[in-house]
Amino acid sequence: MTELRIEVPGIPPSVNEYKKYRIVCARGHKPVATWYLTAQAKAWFRDVGVFARGRQVRAEEYSISYVVFLPNARIHDVDNFAKCILDSLAEQHGCGAIDDDKRVSECHQYRRIDRLNPRTVIVIRTAQGELL
Repeated sequence: MTELRIEVPGIPPSVNEYKKYRIVCARGHKPVATWYLTAQAKAWFRDVGVFARGRQVRAEEYSISYVVFLPNARIHDVDNFAKCILDSLAEQHGCGAIDDDKRVSECHQYRRIDRLNPRTVIVIRTAQGELL
């Protein structure tokens, strides 16, 4: 089993702060919503790339575990971080630590409190292929 551990200072934006949209309306056409990454998401993608340091894992399937160490006890839904974390790892938009987040077959999510050192620890493993 291959494993890659990435520790990123800070916490990722939640799915609520990850992408925003704007309405584009050309003359004589229906309004269309276009999605874009927020400044927070762009900064997170950059940081993940820096701390991944070009390391990669290649497999048919991946198992991703992450622990978000929050600076306070304010409750965040732990699953709201998944989209931004997985996208930041993928080759298409992120740092390329994995080739495609569509190949993630397992995702283990944890939330902890660390007032002095908020951070996110991401562990990428090649998936076993069998659960039982």
